[in-house]
Amino acid sequence: KKSVGIELSISRHNGANKAKKQLKHDKKISKKRSLRFIKQDIAKADLRDATIVYMCSTCYPDKLMETMTKKLSKLKKGLKIITLLDLPENKKFKFIKKYKLPMTWSGKTGSNVYLYELK
Repeated sequence: KKSVGIELSISRHNGANKAKKQLKHDKKISKKRSLRFIKQDIAKADLRDATIVYMCSTCYPDKLMETMTKKLSKLKKGLKIITLLDLPENKKFKFIKKYKLPMTWSGKTGSNVYLYELK
């Protein structure tokens, strides 16, 4: 019922809000649903009520991936994590599947997408 996007880049944050405005105009967002975008550092964001976390982590440095893995490991059991970089080793996460999906930057060859679940 609720989706929250967290973006540090002001241009991406503004782009997300512009897309949201268009989706509302086109009546593509149900009134029963909430879509919100926050301009913030994801490592500092409150994710306590998250059930699914997607990280477009292609440019995340190792330190940020480690920080996010520790942060996410403290959340509710059953949390699903979808990431474009493999999570650092952590016994609290169950690896579910690796997908190869096309992205705007990878074309038909696709990019790796990893799915995990918090045990």
